[in-house]
Amino acid sequence: MRAGHCNISVKVERATLTRDDFGHQSKSFATHYSELYVAIRTPRATAAQSADGDSLLQVVQFTTPWHDDYDILPGDRIVWDGDDWEIMAAHDRNGYRRFVDLTAKRVTR
Repeated sequence: MRAGHCNISVKVERATLTRDDFGHQSKSFATHYSELYVAIRTPRATAAQSADGDSLLQVVQFTTPWHDDYDILPGDRIVWDGDDWEIMAAHDRNGYRRFVDLTAKRVTR
């Protein structure tokens, strides 16, 4: 893959804990990287079963060129095309630290 294929701009958000008006902690997301250029592999969907019943699990792989200052962790989320995608795994694509694959699942707001 060449870096020119990473031409889609996404936003990366990281979870933070804040206190609401009643003093309870609540989870919110703040922008971690406002613009990250990625290549996206076509989403694939699988059936998932949970206590709530059957649902559809969509997984996407985002690929971005690797940089020393990137600090992207599982649990962060990517905002792409109006949807939120929780990062499940981040790994080096080819062992040479040229590209990083971010595997993410779709989450509801």
